[in-house]
Amino acid sequence: IGVTEICRSVPSLNARKPQTLYPLLIKQGLYKKKPADDIRRYSVNDDYFKNIDDEHKAYWVGFMIADGFLVNSGHSKESFGLNLKTDDIEAVQAFKKDLEATYPIHTYTDVSTFDGTEYVCSMSKIVMKSKKIFHDLMSLGFTLKKSYEAKLPLNKIPDHLVKHLVRGYFDGDGSLSKSGDKKWHTYDLKFTGTKEVMEQIRHILSKDNVKLSDRYPERDNNNRSLNLCGDEQVYRICKWMY
Repeated sequence: IGVTEICRSVPSLNARKPQTLYPLLIKQGLYKKKPADDIRRYSVNDDYFKNIDDEHKAYWVGFMIADGFLVNSGHSKESFGLNLKTDDIEAVQAFKKDLEATYPIHTYTDVSTFDGTEYVCSMSKIVMKSKKIFHDLMSLGFTLKKSYEAKLPLNKIPDHLVKHLVRGYFDGDGSLSKSGDKKWHTYDLKFTGTKEVMEQIRHILSKDNVKLSDRYPERDNNNRSLNLCGDEQVYRICKWMY
């Protein structure tokens, strides 16, 4: 019998609001609060990141390190998600599908200012609540300050899945460009992120001799860029990742 039924069936409690009985029932051991995950409005595969044992999971770990986030406050306690430009909403949709999630994707307009210029951008965001996934991601090295402390969890990723991890990271925080004219041009591949992640990727790609560059020198932070150029070199790396 539920608390509402108790209030209806006991005359002396007819005037009481059901929610006011919960503290009394809990104190007397007559009611036990459900775990937060049992009363979620939406669902997600809580065991998705328990073991990184296929290329999709490795890919999303890399993508999340580049562009994902963890939240542990307010209504989003022990939550995680992605927030991308709406042009990239297909990535958010694919993430949602792989995690078998029913959480909605919210689209909103973001207004920001950089160097005195105002930028307006349409963003698509998904936030999912899962204590299990939150702590599994933490065990993979994720932190609430990922932008400054991120590292690739290479000790948790099987060797044959590392390229998928790197590809996920590149899709989230990398770029491929071409400079020069039609006849003479050069392809450039760039990774950006924390110094630690850049050093890891540099080593994975056997490019330890390539110097890292400060992403925003004036900000004095931990952001670095790994720049690789040359048609043959870029082709080999892209072929390895994809």
